[in-house]
Amino acid sequence: MKGMKYMWWKYRKLFILLSSLVMFILSGCSPKNLDQVTLNVSAASSLKEPLNEIINMYNAQHPNAEITLNFAGTNTLKMQILEGAEVDLFLSANKDIYEELEGKGYFLKGQILAHNDVVLIASLESQNTINQIEDLAKEGCQLILAEEGVPISIYAKQIMEALELSYGEGFKEQCLQNVVSKETNVKQVLTKIVLGEGDCGFVYNSDLMGETRDKVRVLPLPEEAKVETQYWIGQLRQTKHQEEAEQLYDFILSEQGRQVMQKYGFR
Repeated sequence: MKGMKYMWWKYRKLFILLSSLVMFILSGCSPKNLDQVTLNVSAASSLKEPLNEIINMYNAQHPNAEITLNFAGTNTLKMQILEGAEVDLFLSANKDIYEELEGKGYFLKGQILAHNDVVLIASLESQNTINQIEDLAKEGCQLILAEEGVPISIYAKQIMEALELSYGEGFKEQCLQNVVSKETNVKQVLTKIVLGEGDCGFVYNSDLMGETRDKVRVLPLPEEAKVETQYWIGQLRQTKHQEEAEQLYDFILSEQGRQVMQKYGFR
């Protein structure tokens, strides 16, 4: 009888010891105990919707990563980097701005991320009726653009210059005389047109996903006035978390990331 009790106590102690060891190992592997890594991502305002969704997908697979997103006009983000802001990834809505930073040696690596299309939209709430492209230059038209250096503003001016082939020399200057407001990014341009605070403006096709497209009227641009818009992604050389930043960089460029970009109108 004593032998049976001794054996039972011996196995009970062994079971407790093994259980404790298993719990210790599992707790050590728990994501909660992994070092939290914070990555700073600066991205063009027009990427807000798809990038938010991509980051949510990434966080589900990498719970130890804390991603801080900074959305603004690409030129504003560029200035922040030049002034020393801590940024791990930069997503630009303009190739030239990306290449400017690349030329200064800011990136470990980078490549094209996506394409977009620029569209001309007219307000449904405005008192002025803008029915055709040449109305951009008519007296009384209230045109809203983004600030100088913002990619959508750069593209808008290229389009107006190209339209001079159809509407004559000076068309661009007449349009610019009708500018009543300059916004810090494309999202603000869209908001003002939707609210009727301006008659028309240039935005990206990706800005008109879902119900937003029903709140404005899109005026088709002739083929000769269409411009190529490229989005670029770069991993900053200054990153303190090179491995984690590269993982996020690769995920954004992955098939999963590409499908999300397409869902929001990018190509």
